Amino acid sequence: MIVQQNRLMAVLVLYVLLVPLGQVEADSIGDPNQPRTSEQARSALREWGIEYTRSAFLERVKKGDLFAVELFRDAGMDLHAPTDDYGWTALMRAAGRGQLEVVEFLVEHGADVNARTDRGWTALMRAAEYSHVEVARFLVEHEADVNARDKSGRTALHWVAELEGKMEGPQPGDIEIVRFLVEHGADVNAQDGDGQTALRGAIARDDVEMVRVLVEHGADINARTARGGWTPLMSATHVEMVRVLVEHGADINARTDDGRTPLHQAAQRGHVEVVRLLVDRGADINARTNLGWTPLHQAAYHSPRGFLEVVRFLVEHEADIHARTDRDRTVLSVLKATRRQQQEVRDFLTEIGIAE
Repeated sequence: MIVQQNRLMAVLVLYVLLVPLGQVEADSIGDPNQPRTSEQARSALREWGIEYTRSAFLERVKKGDLFAVELFRDAGMDLHAPTDDYGWTALMRAAGRGQLEVVEFLVEHGADVNARTDRGWTALMRAAEYSHVEVARFLVEHEADVNARDKSGRTALHWVAELEGKMEGPQPGDIEIVRFLVEHGADVNAQDGDGQTALRGAIARDDVEMVRVLVEHGADINARTARGGWTPLMSATHVEMVRVLVEHGADINARTDDGRTPLHQAAQRGHVEVVRLLVDRGADINARTNLGWTPLHQAAYHSPRGFLEVVRFLVEHEADIHARTDRDRTVLSVLKATRRQQQEVRDFLTEIGIAE
């Protein structure tokens, strides 16, 4: 009999851990619409094997168990005190999990929608990072600062666009929340501490649709980074992304601080389709860096295989095969200096008459 009771209790405790109290019949733990004293609320929690602790409260917050959160409130739990030494609040935890009902309850009971962690993160940033659109909408409607910056200078828009550090990767609602944020006043050209914008984040993740949304809402397509003077086009690595940027006014002959153009970058990476598109749109095929390197020099030098297809395309489109760098080096001499196995490229350059 005792063994059966113990088994029953174990099942009951497991059930409580897995099932929100709000899914249990209200009669078993009291009418949720009736006031409860602190002792009644604590008794209800104990009855269901839930400890009256901060960690147990946070577990219910993250699970979206609104009725349990109400019980904790009635039992005397401070809903808004930091949950750890880093300044995280229950609201931030709920927002990051997309628990809209709990978010609404916490805000309606005094949660600060603009509270920050020690790194400057807000509840809106958490909702944006995981693309919880309805949570973000509620927070903004309750005066969350859509352009608040964390200590790295990132806004909620950065948190959506950037994939670096996001364990879950792209989220299904990313585009929707980007559109929501920009339509509600998010600064599309806000730069973080490294000069990065949301547009660069969208390009880095190769998200063409997100780039379109940002550009259509005023993202500066020719903005330069603080370090190096790179434009968004220089960071694009796929032909469709390059096409979208060019069609929206990207400067195909923009230069970095050391004189490189988007064509230099595409040639260096061996992206023949991007090279072809840029040249077709009027890129200067013989543009020189501050050290006198042309795109042809870049293509010959920067790959273990030499990017024969890129080299051949540039030559066929009137790249100066006799161009010399500021150190008087031809394309062939630059190629030989790499000590890489690029025999096909070397043979091709020799055949067309490039001297060392």
